[in-house]
Amino acid sequence: MNTMFFSTEDDEEDFTPSTSTGSKLASLFGGGGKGKSSSLKYVAPKQPRRGSVSSKNSVKGGTTKNNASSSGSATPQQSTAAPTAPVVLMATPVNAFLYINNAAQSYGRVMFCLLGNVQDKQFNILLYRSKQEHLTKAGIHSNFLLTIQANNYASFADDQQRSWSINVDEANYPELIMQISICKAFCGGSEGSYIAQDLVLGNGVTITDSDSLQVSYTTWGIENCKKGTQITDGVSSRRIRLSKSGTGWELGLQGACCNGRRIVLSKDGSGSVVLYDVTIEKVKRKGDVASGRNSPAPIAAAVSQNNNQIVNHKQGKPLHPTPVNILHE
Repeated sequence: MNTMFFSTEDDEEDFTPSTSTGSKLASLFGGGGKGKSSSLKYVAPKQPRRGSVSSKNSVKGGTTKNNASSSGSATPQQSTAAPTAPVVLMATPVNAFLYINNAAQSYGRVMFCLLGNVQDKQFNILLYRSKQEHLTKAGIHSNFLLTIQANNYASFADDQQRSWSINVDEANYPELIMQISICKAFCGGSEGSYIAQDLVLGNGVTITDSDSLQVSYTTWGIENCKKGTQITDGVSSRRIRLSKSGTGWELGLQGACCNGRRIVLSKDGSGSVVLYDVTIEKVKRKGDVASGRNSPAPIAAAVSQNNNQIVNHKQGKPLHPTPVNILHE
């Protein structure tokens, strides 16, 4: 069952650069000296000074109420808690495309930034060229649709329901897909629910109910809304027989393809989010010979049922997707 756990409100998009090795964001925001690199840093609104008097005093019975009584004793003041500022979970350059009438319009090289406020369960994708030129914002929720494609492309819809496609550097592509999926898991869901997301599209048999699988996987904890320490030692291997009446993260493998890689995020008994990084090595259906890594790939295209997308491997170009989210409870 797909459930919208909250509606994301617009965040304040006020940034200033802070020094950080390996990033070149200072020039985008007009900060930093020559030769210095920076990363995005969100600046929260300043907290009112303790004991400050509001310019608007409440009036009752024609008498203005002040902070001090007639005897001179101070009226207790309620402290205002500073709002929790979102943090930059990931920032990386990408090539961006906006689909207009099913045609891709290139925006060239832009910055992708993923902002997160774990306490308020609010996460946003920002695409921008500079502090003054923001291209779009997309709020992430548990039903957020992210479609992966060949050659390190990924597609999503922004808050205005416009379809964007981004091309990510190969080294950053798995982290970007994984980080968005982690944010989705933090937005909602109960014990037993899961979110599944392909990292690598397979090219073999599509997994359905009652299939027997041979998989290898690693299990990871989540720390500060990021992939944390590995829970299991090394890589585990397992044989699984899928069933509609089954439970656990294995159900998140339905719809994946043989030779593909998929992550499944679910909550354990303590409410903590656990990440399973799974590679499907073999698929066997009743009465059939197992299909594995030596299976021939389709010539024209690879199809992922759960992502409801077709990727043209010959041309290596993003095709306009119609993504279907995978959230089950």
